Amino acid sequence: MRWVWSIVLAMLAILAMLASPASADDAADQAEAGREFAAGQAADRRKDWPTAIQHYVRANDLLPHPNAMFNIASDYEKLGNLRQAAVWYSDTSRRRAPPPIATRSSSCCASSRPDRPR
Repeated sequence: MRWVWSIVLAMLAILAMLASPASADDAADQAEAGREFAAGQAADRRKDWPTAIQHYVRANDLLPHPNAMFNIASDYEKLGNLRQAAVWYSDTSRRRAPPPIATRSSSCCASSRPDRPR
C-alpha cells in the first residue's frame, strides 16, 4: 500500500512540474496579446485601419477574444471590405460576446451582407 502512495505522489509531482512551464507560456502569450491589442488601438486612433487589423489579428491569434474580433470587423467595415467585416462580426457573435458587442455585431452582419447575385 505504501508503494501506491509513492507512485501517486511521484505522478502528482511530475504533473505539477509539467503544468508550471505551460502557465508561464500562457502568461507570456497573454501579455503579448495585450501589447498587440494596445498597438491596434493606437493604430485605430491614427485611423490606420490596415495596421490596426494586423495587430488585432496577432492579438486574437495569441488569445482569441470577442473584443479583438469585433475591432477587426469594425476596421474592415471602415475600409469598405464588407465581406470580411461580416465574417468577423459573425465570429464575434459565435464567441458569446458581452451583450453590447453581440447586439452591434448582429445588426452589422445583416447590413454588411452582400446582395445576392442576379
